[in-house]
Amino acid sequence: MGERLPYIDFLKVVACIAVINLHCTSPWVTNFLGTPLWFAAMLNAVFTHLAVPMFFMLAGAVITQRTIALREHYRKVFFRYIIPTTTCLVFYKILGMLLLGQKNIFEGVLYSLEQNPGFHLWFMWVYIGYMLAFPALVAIAKDDGARTAFCYVGFIYVFIVPLLASLFDVRFPVTNVLFTVYGFYFIAGNHLSVMKKNFEPKILLKILTAMVAITYALSTLSSYNDTTYTAKLLTANSIFIFINTSLIFLLFKSWCTSQNTVVSFLAKHTFNIYLLHIAFFLKPFSFLAFPAINMKGLLGSILFTTPVTFIICLAASCTLVATKELLKRKLSSKM
Repeated sequence: MGERLPYIDFLKVVACIAVINLHCTSPWVTNFLGTPLWFAAMLNAVFTHLAVPMFFMLAGAVITQRTIALREHYRKVFFRYIIPTTTCLVFYKILGMLLLGQKNIFEGVLYSLEQNPGFHLWFMWVYIGYMLAFPALVAIAKDDGARTAFCYVGFIYVFIVPLLASLFDVRFPVTNVLFTVYGFYFIAGNHLSVMKKNFEPKILLKILTAMVAITYALSTLSSYNDTTYTAKLLTANSIFIFINTSLIFLLFKSWCTSQNTVVSFLAKHTFNIYLLHIAFFLKPFSFLAFPAINMKGLLGSILFTTPVTFIICLAASCTLVATKELLKRKLSSKM
């Protein structure tokens, strides 16, 4: 790997906190549609829904720095990503059986969030898929022409084609097959990272503020009369989410030009924190994660539960890393 980029570290931490915040505050956006409390929660949701798209942008931004041999890369994918993800899924399944009353090992394994808390780790399997396609992604990212073409065509297939399909009631079978939404974010992140043009942070901030206001207005108005929450215009395939994520990416790229030791330390643990934070929402911690559904509860989840969850998971991650290093030393000393 090459030298750590300050803005990448900052954005990793921000995205990690955002995804925890998203899970902490989900009751307020999935209940009480159209109420004043729901409108307040939706403003927060506009920012938290940027987390997963940002993670893919960040992964793509540094892909060309992965200069290790393919054999070593796939070895890392297996031990760094597949094994921990699978281990956490097994751990969450055990907790589900002990704390949620599950009686069947395979109960709710795929889709039932209530019966399978590890459902939130869907992100990891998508990420692992792109890591397995590593050679093709690197080839696209390293070639200026291929990367630019991919971004333009990907933009059309991810945002324009679905819009045309909905307007004219037609089907496009290739939509999100050749150019998946997260594959697009992956390469787009690399494209933004190598972009030589510098943008004035104040201008980016003004544009971002306007776009957040537009996104908030359209997302709330479009789902005001819904009976169930569907995150309209807040998913990764929303052009508003893409624009807002890109603006924040460029804003931090312009702002963060020097390395911060604390942020770098936190950034190294964000992967583990993401894997571990789901356990916090199981009993007996649910009283902290989901307090009363009112404005006090919403603010409590944003200002208290989110940072507490981050800190507890950070402590757990540090413990795991320290234990791993200790075991390595003991094994090496015996050999």
